[in-house]
Amino acid sequence: MIKKMNVDRIFKNRNFKKFFFSSLISQFGSVFINFAASLFVLKITGSAMLMSLYFGVSYLIMVVASPLLAPFVDRFNKVKILYILDFVFGLTDILLGILLFILKDSTTIMIWFFINAFINAIITSIYQPTYNSMIPLIVEEDDLSRAYSLFSTIGNFNRIVGVLAASAIFSIFGYKWLLILNGLSFFFASYLEWTIKIQYQKTVSDNRFIEDLKEGFTYIKTKKSIISLIKLAIMMNFFLVGIFNIFIPYMFYNQLKLNPIYLAIVQVSLCLGGITMSVYLSKIKSKYSTGMKVIIGFVAFALLVIGITANYIIYSAVNNFYIFIVSMVILFFSFGITTIYIQVPINLAYATTIDKEMMGRVMSIRSSLSTLAVPLSSFLVGYSIDNFNLFIVAIGLSIGISIVALITLKNKTIRSL
Repeated sequence: MIKKMNVDRIFKNRNFKKFFFSSLISQFGSVFINFAASLFVLKITGSAMLMSLYFGVSYLIMVVASPLLAPFVDRFNKVKILYILDFVFGLTDILLGILLFILKDSTTIMIWFFINAFINAIITSIYQPTYNSMIPLIVEEDDLSRAYSLFSTIGNFNRIVGVLAASAIFSIFGYKWLLILNGLSFFFASYLEWTIKIQYQKTVSDNRFIEDLKEGFTYIKTKKSIISLIKLAIMMNFFLVGIFNIFIPYMFYNQLKLNPIYLAIVQVSLCLGGITMSVYLSKIKSKYSTGMKVIIGFVAFALLVIGITANYIIYSAVNNFYIFIVSMVILFFSFGITTIYIQVPINLAYATTIDKEMMGRVMSIRSSLSTLAVPLSSFLVGYSIDNFNLFIVAIGLSIGISIVALITLKNKTIRSL
């Protein structure tokens, strides 16, 4: 049975409105960096391994730091954490942008580039679980599904505008101007978050760091469904990160020598698919359970990765550029639909299953564990691309993600969600 839901009501919540627009602004700037970072490394070094090292090191730092820093999320006012960290994000990116105006040596540039990535990864280890735990604090439970759908929508909207703008600015002005603009967007987002007013209640004591950390892990162990979701996320992330962060940028920019605008067009189609599904989910309540959505989504992921591999092989054989681009647009649009199809109900499951006083610690630990396989994936895919045929890498990723889909199909705990 499909039931329509009122979306307008949620914007009467002033704190939600401020948080919504601060996210809109800061995520727009972040899209600049996420799109152009890999292209910048490839332009400077031409190495897939160094590109994967950049992503891998960042994720590795977050995997280690997130559970260690998790108790701090519940220890302090989450609004204060957000606006301070957004200000620091902006400051570090602007400083790196200024350095790129000054530095000329590629080795020195890469050193500072990695230093910036290290600092941002540490900050993200605190920022991301704080950000993820904000919505349940400012939105009533009946509005959670609408809130998550709307945030998915703005995330995809930002990617559409952001990647198009980033591809143009990167091609014309270079990476340094993207950093400057990103820093300014974080400053403005920080100001908006500073105006959010929620009641802060301290839930942990100052001298219980280790106990709080243990309590977070112990709490997760009692949630069998959460453990299953995290395990599957680790396996799925292993292959999806290899595809989106390493394989696709390298294939477009280095292997096929395409203009960055074509990569932007393909990523825009991903976002349009996400927006389409987000709008749909914000207006209806599906009869399907969270578990069935995860199963359907993971099977769809496997089929779409196989489609990307087949499209690359066909293009290499017949060299029809227009068929290749149109096919990639369709595949990425479908990826966007599938991602939101499973992302929103999973977030809702976390929000309704986890106690609010444990939200920060659980979200931090979940974030860390979910990205556990990402550094290894980045290193292996980057190394494989530099040392083996790109066809072999594509086929290996397709086989691997198909195995994950089969494991998901047989997981009884996921089926029962």
